Amino acid sequence: MKIIFEIPDLSTIAAWVGALTGIAALLREAFVWRRSAHRVKVQCARAWVGYAQGGTSGELLSVEARNVGAAAVTVTGWGVSLGRGLGQLVVFTPLSFSTQLPHRLEAGAMGTFYAESEGIRDSAARHGKPGRELRAFVTLATGKKVYAKRGVPLSQT
Repeated sequence: MKIIFEIPDLSTIAAWVGALTGIAALLREAFVWRRSAHRVKVQCARAWVGYAQGGTSGELLSVEARNVGAAAVTVTGWGVSLGRGLGQLVVFTPLSFSTQLPHRLEAGAMGTFYAESEGIRDSAARHGKPGRELRAFVTLATGKKVYAKRGVPLSQT
């Protein structure tokens, strides 16, 4: 058995180098284009307000929207989704220390919105949904809703 190794000619090598360089440039441009748009991430957490007299508020739901993209976008609303077919709880009167809506999220900026957890917990219980099945969301001026990846952390009390 004889193995023959042929060295490709210079034009074939140049063609392969050009093709690989073109693919790499296309991937880089797609990445840069994707990062140049707005990109909003949503997280939610339990929160409390501490008062100067030493007490704390009842449990609150904190929803944070952070723009990790390069372009600005406006947040027009927020709420909690109960799941498919069950509707959504849209917060019309957030607490006074929440970021005011509409809120312009510049690149790298964030807005935090607060609501009392009791009403959300009661609605979830009426529909038989635990907090981990609920999803907080923000509504953008583009018409898109961005949902948190994790469920809403509600105490069981």
